Amino acid sequence: MTGKWVSGCINGNQDPHGYYFEFRPQSGQWLHARLLYEDSNCQSQYAARIFSGAMELKEPNEDQSDVYPLDLEVSSIKIVLLKEQDVEAFNQDKVFGYDDWVAGEAKETIGRKDSKGQEVKGFTNYNVVKVVKDQLYMSNFAELPEDRSYKLNNEPFYRM
Repeated sequence: MTGKWVSGCINGNQDPHGYYFEFRPQSGQWLHARLLYEDSNCQSQYAARIFSGAMELKEPNEDQSDVYPLDLEVSSIKIVLLKEQDVEAFNQDKVFGYDDWVAGEAKETIGRKDSKGQEVKGFTNYNVVKVVKDQLYMSNFAELPEDRSYKLNNEPFYRM
């Protein structure tokens, strides 16, 4: 599981996007980026949301020896804007209280107020993972350990 993983281009009910994951179990750290695109082919990226924090890979259950429970603590959520028009709009609107957004530079959102006036807080996601050759399968994230799903998604992430 150690290493870097990417998804294909995802189009569906949401804007076109892709995912990047980096897992470093030896150091207990992980990073996840949701890459946001302007086009349905995921060629023109305009922003990224980057989540990171501590991770704990647990021992599998006896009945699913190749599926590992994974706890992902989110202690940082950063936004990176790539288009100057978005930078200008974010600065004008003082998004997350910042008026100094710069294209290509990450801004931390944990501890800041969102557009609804709510403070952005860290959290933990609970899911499972399975590696098959150069493909990584994950379940959907749950907010509570007891809600952890053992049903893996059909779309894998590919080793970089």
